[in-house]
Amino acid sequence: MKALITLDRLDRDHRLLDKREVPSRSFLFNLIKGLYAMFSEVQYQLTDIDSNARNIDGTWHTSHTQRGQKTQLLLSSPAGASAMWGYDGTRIAVSTHNVFRTRENRMRAQDVGIQVGRGAASVSLDDYALQTRISHGRGANQFEIDGCAVFPPTFAHPTGETVVRRYFNNNSGASITVNEVGLYSPFTSRLSRQDDMRLFVFCIARDLVAPGLDVDDGELLRVTYTIEIEV
Repeated sequence: MKALITLDRLDRDHRLLDKREVPSRSFLFNLIKGLYAMFSEVQYQLTDIDSNARNIDGTWHTSHTQRGQKTQLLLSSPAGASAMWGYDGTRIAVSTHNVFRTRENRMRAQDVGIQVGRGAASVSLDDYALQTRISHGRGANQFEIDGCAVFPPTFAHPTGETVVRRYFNNNSGASITVNEVGLYSPFTSRLSRQDDMRLFVFCIARDLVAPGLDVDDGELLRVTYTIEIEV
């Protein structure tokens, strides 16, 4: 599996001003750990974007007190100011019986999907976040972050691919230099009690853009991940 990152700098009329293509070399250890947990149906520790160690949960129990919908490897999201709701489970006692209930977990849309940042530190496989992620807003060094779209896969022998894309709008009043790009995804994590689960966000890819790409005030940045397999 490989990926190509395309960064297009656009004016307000979506006319192309600059284009960069960066081969993605840096799917991170978090991704491999997450795949292992899901493939093996075990609990395994990852570090979330806030540097906390979390035991993500790949298990699927048959007990009615432990069955729940798990959110793993999600990249699609609405625009940055939106709230996203994931669902997981916990066991609660009602009288003398254990009853399973679904609980809503809130995530910020800007925390899920393609991310960009200003950090230029070298990439390590153990990275758990972008060095200096650009957040959603109209303040200094902020982009207005659009939704992150994931397109259906296409196949043309010998290549199969899927595309992930997001727009970033610079209404900050000044130029912003993008030096890093990445992918953030939630996983279901098990906390202290056996049946208590929550959603946390993890960085699964981080790459550098060199030289950095300057996005002026009033311009848009379109970032596209083309993820491919080839036989």
